[in-house]
Amino acid sequence: LAEAEDRVLAQARAFGEEAARPAALADFDILATLDAAELARLEGYLAPARYPAGTVIIAEGEAADRLFLLASGTAQARVTLADGRPKVLASFAPGVAFGELALFQDERRTADVVATSEASCFTLTLDALARLAAEAPELHGKLLLGVGRGLAERLRRANAEIRALGR
Repeated sequence: LAEAEDRVLAQARAFGEEAARPAALADFDILATLDAAELARLEGYLAPARYPAGTVIIAEGEAADRLFLLASGTAQARVTLADGRPKVLASFAPGVAFGELALFQDERRTADVVATSEASCFTLTLDALARLAAEAPELHGKLLLGVGRGLAERLRRANAEIRALGR
């Protein structure tokens, strides 16, 4: 038990250290295939946003109209279960994107995302994404491919978690 607690505490410290260091665009896995010039061009389509701790960044059920790139702070994706209990789906640190489904479906948000500490994000609205597609189609394609890879990785992790629950 003590070893498990030590591992959990070490992970929490590492997560806290990671959250304290602001992420540059080059730090995001979904942007890993972009070179410096492409990152600079993409930055022109992004808008900054700041969220105090406890702020709902995304509310379940609202229109999905932008992608978020967490530059600093921490956040959690949460849903409310049928019995009213909250369930944390994921915790985010700098360098992680969330809200990606907005880029692929004209649907409502499926979970809340709450800032668990003061957080700053780069945001990409659907309007900015459409401009990017028209003005820089190759960059647009690379961005969508990176987002798709990120979603595929999350699906792999979710599948592994579901398998583990069945054991």
